[in-house]
Amino acid sequence: KRRVAARSRWGVPVALLGVAALVGAGIALLLSSSDPELDPNRLVSAGPLVSSEVSLPTLPATTTTTLPTTLDGLISLLVLSPDAYGERGGDVLDGLLELRDHPDPNGKKVERLAEDIEEWVADGELDATFGALALNILGVSPEGPSDENHGRGNGDD
Repeated sequence: KRRVAARSRWGVPVALLGVAALVGAGIALLLSSSDPELDPNRLVSAGPLVSSEVSLPTLPATTTTTLPTTLDGLISLLVLSPDAYGERGGDVLDGLLELRDHPDPNGKKVERLAEDIEEWVADGELDATFGALALNILGVSPEGPSDENHGRGNGDD
């Protein structure tokens, strides 16, 4: 009877030792395996973070446009899309190009273009903000020239 008791006393620790050895062997096998499926160091991809079924809102592009301060700057702005400033945008562009390419020492071309711009703005054929910018660059205010060097009289009006 004593022998049976001794065997059962040693049986449980030996069985636990065997299970531990099997688990250790399994872990060692996983760590040394060249199979990428079994590599514990490989990165696991859970798929895309955003489902392709979800559409994110698109914000409008924001651009900052620096307003031109010179005749060439105004031409550069206008040449991209003259019609964006009204149906007379192309006519303003033509007038500005004429002023740049064929300067008028008497200021008659500036005077004519300024009058046209004021008329087109008044008739709604040219954007008012753009018209004011063009007049400013030409050195003309809606009340008249900003100085006496435009060939429009001697300032004694």
